[in-house]
Amino acid sequence: MQRVLFVHGVTKKKAGKAQILRLPNHVWELEADVACLAGTILQKMQSFRDPSNLLVFPVETIKMVMSHFIEGLLEGNHS
Repeated sequence: MQRVLFVHGVTKKKAGKAQILRLPNHVWELEADVACLAGTILQKMQSFRDPSNLLVFPVETIKMVMSHFIEGLLEGNHS
């Protein structure tokens, strides 16, 4: 939900003084799909262990990935 609110805030700043502002349906659907995928990946990262049963991803890394997801910094170039 934090990602959707972030996108809405950016859209609102771009719209200026528009009275009514809504995210288009296709943007909402895309953000919801990406959020579900990101949530699943983050959950797996929190519990992923190596063969020695040690956690692989430090808490700081998981926090950084979450922050980058919310800000849209994880989007890659898919061309």
